[in-house]
Amino acid sequence: MAIEFNFSRLAVIYRDAISKKEPTIVFEIEDGVGRFVFMMFFADDDESRDQLFILLRRTGVLLSLKMYGNHMNGNFQIYLNEENYRAIREELNIQGGQNPFDIHRFLNNLNGGIPQELPLSRSVEALRANREAIEGRPELRNIVAEAAKIYPIGPMALPEGRKPDERKLRKLYLHIQASPEVIANFVAILKRTNRTFAWTDDPKKANENILRVINRQR
Repeated sequence: MAIEFNFSRLAVIYRDAISKKEPTIVFEIEDGVGRFVFMMFFADDDESRDQLFILLRRTGVLLSLKMYGNHMNGNFQIYLNEENYRAIREELNIQGGQNPFDIHRFLNNLNGGIPQELPLSRSVEALRANREAIEGRPELRNIVAEAAKIYPIGPMALPEGRKPDERKLRKLYLHIQASPEVIANFVAILKRTNRTFAWTDDPKKANENILRVINRQR
């Protein structure tokens, strides 16, 4: 069984994220007892830039769905298989009943719940809320670079012709304890000044003054 569907209402926030050069979209939709966390990562260095991840938060299942079509034109075509279908039913706690489950109606309701405004700070909050699920999934490990390096060192200048690695900057959202607005502003400054951010796996080498550095950039 293959169920085809277009999450067309992703178009507005996708185009907005592209125009602002903020290639990270994360938000949650509730449907009954089900909680569905949508995640898209689409920088040039994201291997999964055409994937839609949906974390079924109550049951802990992660759906990894290939998206087809021209996204700028509103085409986010996905295909659900039998396993995906069963996982969605379990997330909704549907165990039979007199009325059959209408997957197309459910998907249309989910599509209708996609926000049409999504500040980066809201995506950051959703990322943080699901940090353990993200870092524990092999499918999502590549959304950040060098996942074992979680201790901050600080900004570093890049050679001419290179640009910041979005996956290294994205780690700031997960591992720096500052407000989403502060981190988003700091990331924007790094990009504007063509700097990256260095990390280490050695806690002894961590920069304990990094919050002061970040706050001075405001």
